[in-house]
Amino acid sequence: MDPDEPAAYCCIIPNMTQSAILVHRAGGGYKFPSVRLPPLRLPFFPDYVPHIRQELRRATGQEMTVLRHLQDLGDVQICVMEVQAAPGSLPDDYVWLECGEEATWADELSALAWQAWSVARTDEASLLVAPWERNGWFADAALWMQTRLHEAGYLLTGPIEQLKGAWGWSSLLTVETDRGMVYFKADYDRPPKEVAVVRKLAQRWPRNVPHLIAADAERNWMLMSGFAGVSLEPLDTNQYLSAVSLFAKIQRSSAPDINEWRQLGCPDMTPGNLLRLTKQLLANTAVLTGGERAAPRRADRTRAEAAADRADADPACCFDAAERNL
Repeated sequence: MDPDEPAAYCCIIPNMTQSAILVHRAGGGYKFPSVRLPPLRLPFFPDYVPHIRQELRRATGQEMTVLRHLQDLGDVQICVMEVQAAPGSLPDDYVWLECGEEATWADELSALAWQAWSVARTDEASLLVAPWERNGWFADAALWMQTRLHEAGYLLTGPIEQLKGAWGWSSLLTVETDRGMVYFKADYDRPPKEVAVVRKLAQRWPRNVPHLIAADAERNWMLMSGFAGVSLEPLDTNQYLSAVSLFAKIQRSSAPDINEWRQLGCPDMTPGNLLRLTKQLLANTAVLTGGERAAPRRADRTRAEAAADRADADPACCFDAAERNL
């Protein structure tokens, strides 16, 4: 995406049975619904998810979530939606097109999007597709949220909304309650489990990590109270100093527990292990050069090895809560 220009989002919207897709008539053929959005601070597709939903809901009258990001075509993004309620009445020129019906596409983009979705439909069972990028996941997560919040004495005062998704790392949902905003996060399935990391950090820094209302460690699901205060996102970077300083304190205070962090599955990025990994990398000239150019000069390798040795001699260690590394 060009960070300075509005981008178009071409959206494939199957019905709940996956037997038809929502299109609108245009020039004797059909086109997929699309929206144009102004650029955000960072050109990161998952951050556009709530805006895509809002615009499509306004245009089509259908309640839906963003399921998957299929293709990045630069100034156009192709994504798949999931309808979350029985279809209502449609605006003029919008129709449900049966998937078995041969369609005449009114533009090249819609034809390309149809081809991309035809392929994507067959690989949803792939292990490379995150759980939240599969049909039915949102409904399951929303029901879990409602149940856990009811058990904890919370009253929902608004609908469950999709805040971030359509990528492989995580999914964020949110809902307004009588005790303020509540957030749900589903995390990728690799160690360490974020639930365990948050609980561990809360032993020393309970005011600086999310309060867990409920958690499902097996599924990497967390339900958290919202933080008060102002988000750093819209602020100038010179306002970040106190937050970065606090983050550094949390990191350094975690160093004495290094063996516990290892047991949780945190990647070992301590100086000694970095030295070992660096030497392995420097010895693998095929990786360094792609197998096409001459190996790095011995002098360059020697300087890199010496830098690694110096790091090993100064074994400062902390826990990086953002990346969950030691």
